[in-house]
Amino acid sequence: MRIAIGVDWSDQTFTAVTQAFHLYHPTDVTLVHGVNLGFFEQPIIAEATNLQGYNDFRNAMVDAGRQLLDRTAAMIPSDVQTVRKINEIGSPAQIILDSAETVSADLVVVGARGRSRVAETVLGSVSHRVLSHASRTTLIVKGSVHPTQRVLVAVEGRDDADRILQWLTRYR
Repeated sequence: MRIAIGVDWSDQTFTAVTQAFHLYHPTDVTLVHGVNLGFFEQPIIAEATNLQGYNDFRNAMVDAGRQLLDRTAAMIPSDVQTVRKINEIGSPAQIILDSAETVSADLVVVGARGRSRVAETVLGSVSHRVLSHASRTTLIVKGSVHPTQRVLVAVEGRDDADRILQWLTRYR
């Protein structure tokens, strides 16, 4: 099984990583971190605003992403055959979605902070964007790590039910 896990510095990320390995036994893991520089993503804007130390700022953000990926990779069980790390500048949700497609992930995993609707509207939500736009099976982890005893799966029709049953049978 091949999974892609979106990571940031939140506690929810580390919970999502742990929960993913409680539920599944992947052989291939891609850790994905998107460095969001906001409107300073474009160097020309930084120059226009006369931002001092732009390159230092950008390099520090990318380096922090590398440190995060190293810390997260240390959580992955040693029997996982392949561990990739992707650290790119851009929209975190889009980088996660693109990476999942590139590696042909069977599952995309992200943690969710559980913000209110208002906060989500104002601040945005990577997990919501990933869930809304993913073409792959997606696991959103909220709360603490715990063994899964019951699962509720919403399906739209018989075809969906057949596909989810096949997927659950194959990966559980």
